[in-house]
Amino acid sequence: MEETSKDTAKGFTGNQLKLFAIIAMTIDHLTCVIWPGYNYDWWIILLHIIGRLTAPTMWFMCAQGYAHTRNVKKYIARLFLFAFISHFAYNFAFGIPFVPFRTTVFNQTSVIWALAWGIVLLCILDADFLKSWQKTAFVFVITAIAFPADWSSIAVLA
Repeated sequence: MEETSKDTAKGFTGNQLKLFAIIAMTIDHLTCVIWPGYNYDWWIILLHIIGRLTAPTMWFMCAQGYAHTRNVKKYIARLFLFAFISHFAYNFAFGIPFVPFRTTVFNQTSVIWALAWGIVLLCILDADFLKSWQKTAFVFVITAIAFPADWSSIAVLA
């Protein structure tokens, strides 16, 4: 029997990458909750480095989701629903007031908010009916909207 390219493909599956991102993010969040502030012990820094691997993994998985989904509107709706749900867990875990901007403009909600807006921006940038200047304006508007999220506007621009 002849092997197909799918049989010989090497690398991680999407589910393996998602599991990796979940574990890495959990390690980082537990480190932040158990040892608040930035302690400069080598092992705490190592735990944060492991957690920082979550960002590029999530960006890649969101881009893959956008590229392979059958219904982008439903995909975006699910991301925003999860962003709403995770907002409260994120704020509770880090002691942030549930009403935004009472203490600071940074890290007011979870990263899912910025990732969802990143997918919206991909749709806008792929839209053929918009002019270049309109797309540029949307980039500025959406990065401003995503700014208060964890990872700030970087999640949108990545």
